[in-house]
Amino acid sequence: MKNFILENFLIFLSVSIVLLFFSITSFFIPNHQKILKDNGYTNIELNGWVWFGCSNGDYFLNNRKFTATNLAGNRIKGSLCCGVFKNCTIRF
Repeated sequence: MKNFILENFLIFLSVSIVLLFFSITSFFIPNHQKILKDNGYTNIELNGWVWFGCSNGDYFLNNRKFTATNLAGNRIKGSLCCGVFKNCTIRF
């Protein structure tokens, strides 16, 4: 009986930790499309994660590669680097 209670508690604890992690990280993940649109970019394509293009203060799950059209009509490639407690930076 003790093992059954311990197993159920560990399962509950594991599920709770996973749900807490996803709820906290989803709170800090910005809307990349909106940030780029607000800065004047159109035809935005998010291409994947940036592993080595951002600074140490940027949260790696928030860093995205993108291709977009700028105000001059040129296609550009860059990365959008965002930290947990700071604004996002657009890098080319």
